[in-house]
Amino acid sequence: MKTDRAKVTASFQKYAEHYNLSDVKVKLKYDHTFRVAQNAERIAKSLSLSPDDIDLAWLLGMLHDIGRFEQVRRYGTFQDKSSVNHAALSADILFHDDLIRSFCEDSSEDRLIEKSIRLHNVYRLPSLPDREYLFCTILRDADKVDILRVNCETPRTEIYDLPEEAFRTSAVTPAVYEDIMNERNVDRTNSTTGIDFILGHISFVYGLVWPESLRMVREQGFLEQLLSFQSDNPDTRQKMDLIREKIHSFIDRRIGSDRKNHIPGAEKGYFETSEQMHHHFDHDHFAVENGITIDSFGKKTAVCSVHLTDHHRNAMGRVMGGVVFTLADYVFAIAASSVHVPTVTQQVSVSFLTSPKGDHLTARADCVRDGRTSAVYNVDVFDGSGNLTAKLLITGAKI
Repeated sequence: MKTDRAKVTASFQKYAEHYNLSDVKVKLKYDHTFRVAQNAERIAKSLSLSPDDIDLAWLLGMLHDIGRFEQVRRYGTFQDKSSVNHAALSADILFHDDLIRSFCEDSSEDRLIEKSIRLHNVYRLPSLPDREYLFCTILRDADKVDILRVNCETPRTEIYDLPEEAFRTSAVTPAVYEDIMNERNVDRTNSTTGIDFILGHISFVYGLVWPESLRMVREQGFLEQLLSFQSDNPDTRQKMDLIREKIHSFIDRRIGSDRKNHIPGAEKGYFETSEQMHHHFDHDHFAVENGITIDSFGKKTAVCSVHLTDHHRNAMGRVMGGVVFTLADYVFAIAASSVHVPTVTQQVSVSFLTSPKGDHLTARADCVRDGRTSAVYNVDVFDGSGNLTAKLLITGAKI
């Protein structure tokens, strides 16, 4: 199935305009939607899915919480147990009301899309065919990763409809503590106190299926913020120390110990595998947080891309030159890492040829000269229509 991202984005924005975007809760879910779509795309790329399936994963992120807006309008809360199952409401709005056709005319993936959305918040997935399981888990992972961010960037009082004191003074419910210390997702039916809700979201890490999801959690740092919650309750403080150790141990077992201060492959002077390269460049926060992804990686060559949003545009609605430069600088670093780690940009010659069209930029870096202490790479940047939009010659120093 082909996905028209521009049409999907426009349809989502048109739908959201019917709700009050000045409402903190509504704006929270509006922003959350785009980040979940970006997370799903990144996870799909890490699994080397086809371009169409990567777009499908992105589409699921854009649609998964569409019922949240109506939930807030009707009930004024995100709490499903006191209002409505938001995943079921999202699926109903899309498929019972036929809203899905405003996002995609092709109905060939309707069953998968509806099932992925309807199941994205269940405690445990039922038995599913392989392809449905793949997309359900991509969406669930992408959603959970961003919910950790939401819990740090949005006041808890807005999310849970509880006063701050309820979090600071509350005790951990025994059943919740048992779940999290036994490396299980917290059963939400057992959550009764403010700290229970925080721990329920911390426990999301146990349900993350894909290694890329855990890498995102580690690099973003929001899990650490939640684990560092300062309670006024002595028993809760003691339990939080033990929970922190348990969570760190779990993540280390899944994807290895913290590599923030270690460059895997550096003992040989270069990255030998895509996994080593990803472990290192996942911590290039400026590029990652601006949506730049690594598409391919080889000896002295690499391809990276970025899906353009309003965030990347200037006051005239055009793509910022800094976006093009950052993409080019990043793809150069990826390509150069196949030969020497680290290689840093020393000199750049750039020609901006045309104003980019479409919603994608793709950059390819190829080595022109590889010396003992320096290297020169040609970088071509193409827009979504395949037009050459910028050309750079980058000299890097091997340090």
